[in-house]
Amino acid sequence: MSNFLLPTNHQIREAARSANSTEISHNIEKKIFSFAIPPTTAEGVLANVYYSTGTVGVILNHTRMGKTEIFLDFRSQEELKAILENPGKATSYPHLPKIGAGHHKINHTNNTYETEEQALSNQRKALDDEMYRINMERANVTARLEHYANQRQTAQEKIEIKKYEAESIIDVNFKQSLRLKRGENLHCKFIQRTSEVSNMFNPEVISIASIHSATVMTFENGDYEATDGLPQEIHQVLQENKTKYFSMGSFGRFFAIHFDKTYSFGGELDDNFKSDIAEISSSSPNPITAVSFGETRSSYFIMRQHNYSYCDIPLELEIQINSKFRETKHLYKKQKDGCDVESLEDVKLFKALQPDVTISSVSLGPSSEWSIIFSDGDFKVFGLDQTLFDVLDVLQAELKLVIFGSMGNFLLRHT
Repeated sequence: MSNFLLPTNHQIREAARSANSTEISHNIEKKIFSFAIPPTTAEGVLANVYYSTGTVGVILNHTRMGKTEIFLDFRSQEELKAILENPGKATSYPHLPKIGAGHHKINHTNNTYETEEQALSNQRKALDDEMYRINMERANVTARLEHYANQRQTAQEKIEIKKYEAESIIDVNFKQSLRLKRGENLHCKFIQRTSEVSNMFNPEVISIASIHSATVMTFENGDYEATDGLPQEIHQVLQENKTKYFSMGSFGRFFAIHFDKTYSFGGELDDNFKSDIAEISSSSPNPITAVSFGETRSSYFIMRQHNYSYCDIPLELEIQINSKFRETKHLYKKQKDGCDVESLEDVKLFKALQPDVTISSVSLGPSSEWSIIFSDGDFKVFGLDQTLFDVLDVLQAELKLVIFGSMGNFLLRHT
């Protein structure tokens, strides 16, 4: 047998396909191919190809002996094909012609061969075992994937919780800083409704506006509260839009900044004011932060994030706005503490050592009143009894906002 090279598995399959035989199973351990022989081919039923020895076990339906397994040797792909094409011719009984240099052996014991049914049954069992193994392996992989997914989800949930807690702390601190900046206390003087207005106020109030007998406050959540006397037009604006900031003044003028960064305004507005608003609306990087209306239709002050614009304001207020060297409250305190600040050069030197001072708020009133508050705590007010502000010094409070009402009414917001 050493003089022959047996056909490869590929060549065996090619021979079977050429003979129209169907592969039933392949037992790798026993090195056996099982092929179903077409029913039209002699009496052939099944052929077991033992490719390690070059032997074919052909199962035939013999007329007298029943199912008989005949073993034939093959040494080439062509010999195997010839056997599978017509096993009856290759094994004419009782004389068995030799094919190639092989030998022939007849086995009449029915238990020595694998029937087609047995081969299919064995193949199905092997497939079932393989499917069970694959399903178990798949279940194990799925469980591990779910484990990692749960770990990842848990880790992500922890991150989200930490993020939420951090954002909540930042939000609380930010809101608290804004409340301190706006002033958490209110002092008001009204001929009527003083207690009502005082009860409306709390540190969550963002803006306060008052004119005639009406006062309105907007809150951090976008809600608002108002006393009687507020025009229905303004109620409608505040109800339809969550409002961040609101102001109103004489001639029915009002201005609102909403949380969606849009503006609403109305009343007898001056053309200059409308022009300023139109120009500002087109430059979003520098939005409006506050608006105050003065005594005349043309009098207003618009505070923006980085600068301001105004028209027809009192001269003394304009001087304060544009004053380069002003006598600040800090200078006054230094004088009281015994620090000599007498000359202009001293003032220049002192101011050079101080942080840049900006305007925090400007308020106009319906009867020529005005106030200006600077970032260093200094302020100037015209139209109110100055002794009222001595109370703030006694309380060591810092003035944050002045709101002028009608007939001498006012509100002071402070720390």
